[in-house]
Amino acid sequence: MDLSLLLRDHDTHEEVMHQNSHYVPGYGKAPIQSPPRSLRARKPDPLPSDKQAVSPDSIPVVAPWYAAYDIDTEKNVSFAESLFPIMPPREVHLGRGASESFLSDDDLSPITDSRNPKKTSPLYDLRRQPESGRQGSNIASKKSWSSQDVDSFNDTPVSRRGSWEYKRDMVESRRTSLDTHSKQSWAADGLERGTTRSWTSSSVPEEEIDSGPPVLPPYDDAEEDFLEEFEDYFNHLLVDNVRRDQYPKLDLQKQVYLDYASFSLYSNFQVEEHMKTLLEEGPCLGSASVSSSSDNPLFMHVSATQHRLLRMLNTTSAHYSIIFTAGFQESFRVIAASYPFQRGSPLLVCQDNHAAVRRVIKSAYRAGGRPFLAPVTEKELSFHSHDLHKLLRRQAGRNISNGGLFIYPAQSNLSGMKHSLSWVVEAQQNGWNVCIDATTLLPSGTIDLEIHQPDFVVGSFHHMIGYPSGFGFLLVRRESFCVQAFPSGAVHFLRNKPADEGEVCHIMCPADNTMNLLQFAALNLGLIQLDRIGLPAIQKRVRALVQWLVQRLRTLRHKDDDSRYLIRVYGSHATKDRGSIVSFNVVDFSGTILPPDIVRKLAARSNFKLSVGNFNNPGLSNLLGGSPHEMSHDIRIIDENWGFMAVRASLGAVSNFADVYRLVQFLSRFRDEEYLATEAMGFVEERNHQSGCPT
Repeated sequence: MDLSLLLRDHDTHEEVMHQNSHYVPGYGKAPIQSPPRSLRARKPDPLPSDKQAVSPDSIPVVAPWYAAYDIDTEKNVSFAESLFPIMPPREVHLGRGASESFLSDDDLSPITDSRNPKKTSPLYDLRRQPESGRQGSNIASKKSWSSQDVDSFNDTPVSRRGSWEYKRDMVESRRTSLDTHSKQSWAADGLERGTTRSWTSSSVPEEEIDSGPPVLPPYDDAEEDFLEEFEDYFNHLLVDNVRRDQYPKLDLQKQVYLDYASFSLYSNFQVEEHMKTLLEEGPCLGSASVSSSSDNPLFMHVSATQHRLLRMLNTTSAHYSIIFTAGFQESFRVIAASYPFQRGSPLLVCQDNHAAVRRVIKSAYRAGGRPFLAPVTEKELSFHSHDLHKLLRRQAGRNISNGGLFIYPAQSNLSGMKHSLSWVVEAQQNGWNVCIDATTLLPSGTIDLEIHQPDFVVGSFHHMIGYPSGFGFLLVRRESFCVQAFPSGAVHFLRNKPADEGEVCHIMCPADNTMNLLQFAALNLGLIQLDRIGLPAIQKRVRALVQWLVQRLRTLRHKDDDSRYLIRVYGSHATKDRGSIVSFNVVDFSGTILPPDIVRKLAARSNFKLSVGNFNNPGLSNLLGGSPHEMSHDIRIIDENWGFMAVRASLGAVSNFADVYRLVQFLSRFRDEEYLATEAMGFVEERNHQSGCPT
């Protein structure tokens, strides 16, 4: 589309909107000066009817726009997420998988930086601040997105004509909006905090936390430095509009969501448009089963989902068949049941793998196969190139036409280390079939199936788009295997068949028949959501945020001993090898790892959502938590559960700089020995009380 026409539409829209005195081009109060023309939004056209066929070559584009909002009338707040309360209860949960309670927004009122009273400190006072009534605020109401005529809203570049002055103005505009939001109070009038004292409510008053000299500059300065250092992030600041419009709770309630590797957040758009589809297709609900006739018109949702997913991975149905499953673990079960293992078939399993590979290992053993382990290095947690070369070449001179399979993750679900896809080519040249686990790689990473063509790709829609839950997929390279489906629902992978034979798309329906065709409409909407944000934008932003976060975590030291590291980050120091996950542990002043549960629960008190565990990765758990003599390279370590635990922060589509900045500030509190000792003692006492043990 001609850029001049796009800018003309922007100008026309601006003139109309500025006739309304309540028009706000951002969120919170209006910026001091208007944003550059390249950031001005245009009003979207109405969404097309869901009954119309979705062309896989025409992706709708994000073009958020902002409506008038009366600051004195709460009823005018309009969210697509109206199924949920605007004013949070005492416990606020994010999505389906949240299990931690969060404080309401008024529990995190900003305090003044004593060094510069004019600036707002990034630290937050956990004490209740005096209220003089509910604060009004100009909040842009959420509106539905719609199809546009351009490829992506990220294709409109941020103007660089103003050089650094423009960047400074952008930061100032965003800062003004953030300041307005930080002053909002969403607690009900007259609601008083409970007086019960426990370690999770307030053990150490904020003013008693002395973590030594600041580890980070004030937020405003830190953000400016970050944007100056990471141009890729700055060029995609428009994603912040998506965050405000489509995930409003994150900013309104100051929630720092860093658990995308467990449960990706879904947008207002996904839920709102899916509800419309359900209402429109209401009379067809009885025939929405996947076992219904293939001429059911609802099968168009399956086709649309198939085409969008394949295009996201830069391939087509001519090259890959797709099997929809009830989760990524079910995809591994399909491989275990269908891969043609025979006596002597080698199975090479990366030490860094999800425990779901146990099914494949057992299947190989039953067929008389020979499973063995591809170890990773103890420090870098990545393949040792020389050793892996030897393991792959060992089979080159042998006849492995009866099945030789190599399984490894594109990104570790524990360490976040990315394992190079170049191993796919080398393995295939040596006669191996390759299975790539892309569960935690997408959408913050990329896999181009035009360049690298593994024989199998395992993935999870739930990890990608958040809604609906419990859906996975398995891609099968048609040049390698023909997918043959049976009336019972089982599938077989057949070798030496023409690439145009077999199933192009197959649904593995669970025995309880819980999957239906209308759920595929939600999957399609989720993929549209990612297309609108833009995968390149997501990947560049996450890469910049992870690099900044890892660098800062590695510099944290204890207040009284600068030689002692505060945080133990697992994995390589080379940030280029890292994906969207950062796993770490807090180390106290004696060199002992603080129980991760303490960190998680203290984080939840400050509105952070982190994960804790070994994340069903027995191979790495053995390496990181076992004794030296237990660090075996034997395949049998995959069968054992090890006690290693870590804290995991994982970033996603709408993570921003404020999220990682606040995480570093929170972890810097553990530099104070008194704070650390008090919180740990409170945790032990409460745990003993719950278990009935004497304190």
